[in-house]
Amino acid sequence: MSTISSKVLQAGSIDAIEKAACVNCDAMTSGRCRFEIRRKVWFILALFCMSLRAQERALPPVLTVCQALRDINLYRGKAVVIVGRSSWTFEGAFLHEKCDPNDHILIQGQRWLSLVALSSDEKPSGSGEPFPIEERILREKLSQLSDYEAAAKRVDEANRPIAKALVLGQWVAVYGRIDSPLRLRLPMPPTPSNARNMPGNGYGANGSVPAMIVVIDSEAVPPGGRE
Repeated sequence: MSTISSKVLQAGSIDAIEKAACVNCDAMTSGRCRFEIRRKVWFILALFCMSLRAQERALPPVLTVCQALRDINLYRGKAVVIVGRSSWTFEGAFLHEKCDPNDHILIQGQRWLSLVALSSDEKPSGSGEPFPIEERILREKLSQLSDYEAAAKRVDEANRPIAKALVLGQWVAVYGRIDSPLRLRLPMPPTPSNARNMPGNGYGANGSVPAMIVVIDSEAVPPGGRE
């Protein structure tokens, strides 16, 4: 079958394959030879198409931070790729996008910080496994962000060498599983009737970040491309 599949790729048509394969079918009548070859070729093509469809289904969706947060109920618990600008505070690492002018986003009727927390569970990227999404697709998604397009014009950003790793303060794509509480609860500041600060049930400082991605891998996507 491997020989026939190679002929399929080279010849480009079923008829051409039948003629090429039936050269060695002297023991058969021409009709039976063609029938056997055609059956095997269609079987190989069917397996090939099934494999392609399985690969397409396996590819995770590529989202901006705002898209992931706005549709958090759709993506909760699923493997996704999120693109954005990484940042760091004493509470950890985050992906950021300016969803609203005040850096917030409306989720479940409440305004949350437009951040996705990054877990510290990233595995070493030396396994040789490629990032699941092509760089071309990552750049197409990032090009939807005005900040990324503006940064592409800055020489110091475009010329800075960046390795394949989660680099804080840079534009990155993060692959992992996104999590968020089913019912988010904002932090509550002290009130006259309650002097205690009540943290939210999100992530990061005071539970004020609505979602977290458990990082499997990350890819730097610097504006202007790599040197």
